[in-house]
Amino acid sequence: MARPTFAGLVRSFRAIQRSFDQQSIAEQEKILLALSSMPCGTVTAVMLYHEALLYSAAYPGSNVVRTLAEIKLQRVALHVSTRKGSDRLHYENSTIAGAPVRVPFSLMLNKWLVERFPEDTQLSTEGVNESVLVQTLVNLFDPVEQEMLHAGKTAWAYWSEHMTGAGGNKHQMKRWIVEMTDRLPGSTALKEFIFGQFATTTLWSTHPNAPTLTSGRANQGAPFIHTHGLQRSVDLTSHLASKPRRIDLTLQQQTHLVDVARGVLASMQRETDPVTFSHVGETEYYDMGRGLGIALYAMQPDMKMALQSYIGFMAFKNDVPCAYGGGWVLNNESFFGVNVFPPFRGGESAVIVADLLRLYHHAFNVRAFCVDPYQIGYGNSDGIKSRSFWFYYRLGFRPVEKDLAKLARDEYKRMSTTQGYHSPKDVLLTLAGATMRWVYGSADVAVPPSADRLGDLVTKHVNDHYDGDRQAALRDGLRKLNARTKKRFSASHPIARIVVLLHASGYLDRATPARLIALADDYRLKSTSERMYVLRSQRYHALFDALGVAERTL
Repeated sequence: MARPTFAGLVRSFRAIQRSFDQQSIAEQEKILLALSSMPCGTVTAVMLYHEALLYSAAYPGSNVVRTLAEIKLQRVALHVSTRKGSDRLHYENSTIAGAPVRVPFSLMLNKWLVERFPEDTQLSTEGVNESVLVQTLVNLFDPVEQEMLHAGKTAWAYWSEHMTGAGGNKHQMKRWIVEMTDRLPGSTALKEFIFGQFATTTLWSTHPNAPTLTSGRANQGAPFIHTHGLQRSVDLTSHLASKPRRIDLTLQQQTHLVDVARGVLASMQRETDPVTFSHVGETEYYDMGRGLGIALYAMQPDMKMALQSYIGFMAFKNDVPCAYGGGWVLNNESFFGVNVFPPFRGGESAVIVADLLRLYHHAFNVRAFCVDPYQIGYGNSDGIKSRSFWFYYRLGFRPVEKDLAKLARDEYKRMSTTQGYHSPKDVLLTLAGATMRWVYGSADVAVPPSADRLGDLVTKHVNDHYDGDRQAALRDGLRKLNARTKKRFSASHPIARIVVLLHASGYLDRATPARLIALADDYRLKSTSERMYVLRSQRYHALFDALGVAERTL
C-alpha cells in the first residue's frame, strides 16, 4: 500500500471537514495528527491546506479539531516565512502569514504599515510615477534647496539616492514618501488623491504572527464547538428579536481590532474606508452568540460622510475573521454589503447576514434594510455566478420595483416547480438592478430620501441660485441659519457640512429656531460617536419629511 502524501491527506481532510458526525470528526483529528509529522508539500497543496485549516478553526466539530487547526496554521505560516527566492514569491498575495503582499495601498494604510511594521514594509519601485512624485514633494524641501534644483537633481535615480536621506534603502524610502505626503497641506482626502497619483506599490513582507487570516484573531470570545453541525437557515424576524451583548473595550483592545481588520484586508489586497480611516476610539465589539462576534468601525471625523453614517464591520467566528463589509445608515434604514471570505463560504453565511442585521437593528435602531446592488450582481460578475439575488430572496428581501418584483416571483415559482431549473444569466442581470428591501416588524417603514438624489438637490440649488458658486451657497446658508437662531455658526462648525442641504430642502425656513439649534448641537456628535449621532438624528422626523418632499420635486 502506497504511503499517504501531504497533498493526498489534505484532499482527504477537505472532503470530510464539513461533516460533523462523530466518525467524521474522529477522522479529521486523525488526519490532522498525521499531517503534523509530514513536511509541507507543493505550493498548491499548502494553500489548500491553509484554507481548510481556517474553516475548521472557525467551524470546529471538536475542541481537538479547533486546537489542532490553530497549531497547524502557525506551522504553515512558519513554513511560508522560511521560503527563499522564487519559492517565497510563489506565495505572494496568498493571504498566508509569512508571505509577501504587494499592493498599491492608500496613504493611510501605508502610514499604518510603516509605523507598525517598519522593517517589513518597503517601496516596490515598479510603475512609480517618478516625475509626478518628485515634482510634488520637492515643494516641501528647504527654499534654498528648491532654488538650486536642476534636472540632474530631480532625476529619479539621483533624487531617490541623494535627496531623500534614504540612501537607496527601500524601507526608508517608503517611510519618507509617506511622511512627506502626509505633511502636504490640505484634507486627508486631498492627500490621498495626491498619493494615488504617485502610483507607488508597497511590498509588505509579513511575519508569521502578522494580523492576517492566518494569525489575526479577535481574542474576545470563548470557543463554540459545532457538536450538532451548522445552522444553514434562519428566520430574520425571530432572529432580530434578541439583543446582542456589547463588550466593553479598552483602548488597547480597540487598537488591536483595528490592526486585525487592516491587516486581514491588506493581506487580501483589499481596503474599506471605515477600516483604513478608522476612528479607533469608536470601535465596538458585540457578542452575537454561537461563537460569532462582530466589530464595528467608524471613520475619523474628517473622512465621515456628511449625511449618511458609513459603519464598517468585520465578523469573527471563534475569533477567526470570516467576513467584512459595511452599512450606510440614514434615519431608520441602511443599505449594507457583506463579503464572506473565500475559505468560509459554505459555512453559516445566512446566520452571519442575519446577525449583522440584528446588530444594526439594535445598535442603530435600523428597521429597514436594502442590499447593496453590487452584492446581487450589479457590476459584479461573481454576484451573478453565485446567484446572490436568490440568497437574499430566500432570506425575505424583495425588489421594491413592481416589474422586478413580478419577475422575481415568476422565476422563484418556476424554480420551485421545475426540477433542475436555474435562472439564466440575462434574467439574473435584470434582477441585479433591483433594490432589494426587507423591513423588520409589522409596521411599514417609509422609504427614506435617496442620498444620491439629495446630492442632486444640492447641486440644483447651487446652480439655480448661486451660478455654481458653492462658497456663496455656504455663506448664504450660514447667514440664514444665524439669522433664524440668533447664533454665530461659522464655516468651521460641523453643521456647515449640511447647511446648504438644509437650505435647499426648505428646512431652514420651516424648523423652529430651537429645533435648528438642537440639530446643530446634535450634529456635533457625528465627529465623536457616529452611533450616538444616528440615534439622536432619528428624532428629527420633520427634517427627513422635508428632505423627502424636496427630493420628489426634482
